[in-house]
Amino acid sequence: MKPSILATGLMSMVALGFSHAASGQLVDATDPFSIMKLIQEDGYQARLETDSTGDPMITGRLGSANWSMYFYGCENNRDCNSVSLSSGFDLADGLSAESANAFNYEWRWASVELDEENDPFLRMDINLVYGVSEDTFRDSFDTWRIVLEKFVTFIDW
Repeated sequence: MKPSILATGLMSMVALGFSHAASGQLVDATDPFSIMKLIQEDGYQARLETDSTGDPMITGRLGSANWSMYFYGCENNRDCNSVSLSSGFDLADGLSAESANAFNYEWRWASVELDEENDPFLRMDINLVYGVSEDTFRDSFDTWRIVLEKFVTFIDW
């Protein structure tokens, strides 16, 4: 039995789709240097460092706010599987829990936590366990940028 032209065409399109998806480089937390380079390629400041436990950490600045990207699930300070973005703000009078909750309600992608002095920390996790496309990572980082800018305005930083 000969395959129909339609079936052959569909199989070709599926094969092309899979080959295109397979050729794209996945971003995961095992290569902090590549993550830093992606951030820099998009015009943002980023510097690769290590945190107090020796795990990789990327730091940078967006507008008036410093941020850090912490790597988690690392084995011997390598082969990490996720990242968390964080930016802290030392406010003279702190931030009320009500204000933090109001921001959290409006911006679901990231969350505000308060320390013992009611200073706010904006945090956002990115799961990279099985890798994501470069476009997806860039979109996640852009979401971080947008929410951080909104939070800076929200607290009048």
